[in-house]
Amino acid sequence: LQETQGVNIFGFPLGEALGLNISVTPTAVSSLRYDGAQLRLVQVGSGMHSGNSGGPVANAAGEVVGVSVGGLRGYDIN
Repeated sequence: LQETQGVNIFGFPLGEALGLNISVTPTAVSSLRYDGAQLRLVQVGSGMHSGNSGGPVANAAGEVVGVSVGGLRGYDIN
């Protein structure tokens, strides 16, 4: 992964309220957070919503590069 790399977030935002179809939202890596030499967190831009938690984040090749775990309410930081 690298900053500005395009990724897609998969999930079911708002659960059954929007139906059972999966949503796919394009976004980009905005920051890579390290603990020493180990990558610990990947921050992405907007696109993550309630219900995406636990869903995969994939690169353009379809490889899972992360798992959605949360966002900051009121900000486009996820």
